[in-house]
Amino acid sequence: MAAKTIAYRTDIINVMRGVNITAPTAVYLGAFSVLSTDGSSGGTQIVAATRQPATFSTAGSSGDGVNTTEILFPVATTNWGTVVGIGVWTSSGAAGALPYSHVLTTSVTINANDQLKFSSGSLTLQEI
Repeated sequence: MAAKTIAYRTDIINVMRGVNITAPTAVYLGAFSVLSTDGSSGGTQIVAATRQPATFSTAGSSGDGVNTTEILFPVATTNWGTVVGIGVWTSSGAAGALPYSHVLTTSVTINANDQLKFSSGSLTLQEI
């Protein structure tokens, strides 16, 4: 299930009020071992899994976003544990809003020497 942060929900309300919002110049994926229930704070991002750039396109009339390139996280040097979801960020560093988070259909355990990877077209963000 997808979740919208408070900042994301505020942007949507502002658009309905006629207030323009600025699209980020890039978005990045972060891997999470725990996602917050409302898509804002409280989740646990796997720090060793540095945020990776991602590009999404619209998949037909459904409006779902599909990754258009392969997304490769660094090879784990230690056990990361179980990745249960991803967050879409507006920055590759510690700052940046988390406008969107999504629970993975199947969680993935990442041990030392494993690499978290999303092949092109394999990650679909659904707006619900």
